[in-house]
Amino acid sequence: MKYAFLIVVIALVLRVGGACAEEEGGHEHKAKPPDKPRPDSAISSVLQLPIVKGWQKWLLSEKHSALTAWGEEVKEMDGHKCWDIAVGVETADGVHVWRRFCVMQSGIEIFVESIPTDPLDEIHYITYDDWLKHCNPTYNSPGTC
Repeated sequence: MKYAFLIVVIALVLRVGGACAEEEGGHEHKAKPPDKPRPDSAISSVLQLPIVKGWQKWLLSEKHSALTAWGEEVKEMDGHKCWDIAVGVETADGVHVWRRFCVMQSGIEIFVESIPTDPLDEIHYITYDDWLKHCNPTYNSPGTC
C-alpha cells in the first residue's frame, strides 16, 4: 500500500511538471529566442571604430560631455537590413548628432551617412573606408561630407 501511494505521488509530480513544461512551449531547457534582433552589438561596433574612439577622447580632453550612440530603427539599404546608429553629444541645448552609421545586421559592413553640400540633394551612405579616405574626418570633427 505504501508503494501504491508513492507511485501515485510520483505520477502526479511528473504530470504537473510536464504540464508546466508544455505551458512554456514544451522546452523547459531551451531559452526563448528574442522577438527581434537587438541593436546593442551594432552600437558597440560603432563605438569601437578608431575614429569614434578618437572623438570620445578629444571630447573628454576638452571637458565636453561624453560621446553617446543610440539607435533602434532598422533601415533597408540595397536590399539589406541595417541598424541606423547615431553618434553625438548631449549638451544643455539638446543632443547634437555628429554622424549616423548604418550597421548591417550581419555585422560585416558599416556605412556612414554622407551629408550632401546641397540641401536639395539626397542623403546617401558610403562605406566606412571610403568615408575615411574622402571625407577627412578627424579626431575633433566628423568630416566634411
